[in-house]
Formats: sequence, C-alpha cells, structure tokens
Amino acid sequence: KKAHEMTREMKERYPEVDYQTQFGLYVSYLFEEEKEEEGMKELKGTPKQIAWAEKIREEQMEAVYRFQERWIAKLEKENNQEEIDKINDIIIKLENLDEASKWIDINQGMITLHFLINPKRREDTLKSMKIRGIF
Repeated sequence: KKAHEMTREMKERYPEVDYQTQFGLYVSYLFEEEKEEEGMKELKGTPKQIAWAEKIREEQMEAVYRFQERWIAKLEKENNQEEIDKINDIIIKLENLDEASKWIDINQGMITLHFLINPKRREDTLKSMKIRGIF
C-alpha cells in the first residue's frame, strides 16, 4: 500500500513518470527498509553463498509481498480470515528462512515463491520445496 501511495504522489508531481517502473523502485526501497527495520534473518553460509542468496531472496520476496497485498485485499472483502492467516504464516516462514543454501535451492529448483500465496498453486509449490528440503 505504501509503495502505491508513494507512486501516486510521484505521478501527480511528475506526470511523465512511468507508474510501474516507479512502483517497482518503491517496492524495492521499502523491502530493503523493512528488512533492516524488522530484521529479516541474517543469512548463514559462505560469503559467496550469502551474496547470491541475498539477491535471490530480495527478488523472490518482492514478488511475494506484491501478491500478498493483492490476495489479502481480496480475501478481506470475502471475510476469509482463515486463508489470510495461512498466507501470513507462509510469509513468516519465508522471512525466517536464514540458510543461504536453501535460497539458492529455491533459485536452482526454479521455485516461484509467490505461488505460495495463491491457494490453487500452493500445494505444488510446497511439494517442490519439501522435496528439496526447504520447508
């Protein structure tokens, strides 16, 4: 929501700004800010693994947070608190995933984490993660 608010303000001030590009920049910025404030788990592994995994985690979690926002807004309209709780639990598990090697496995397994937000795609994604020992 904050990224949309910031983008709308920027767009009003500078109409020539591309909304989607600016929104992406703000999502990245807010993700980094949130990571620092809330303290996403520091990754464990070799320096090379950590550097690689941080990039993977940032890209994956940006998408997860975008989908989370959309789905929760939809689910709130439907008064589906059970599904909202499931999504929030998944987000917490992902935020606490601190092994660099597991983020690398997510990347190498071509696992798209924002599929965890969608109930129809969740089971297949969880299955892939369990096979690889990620969750």
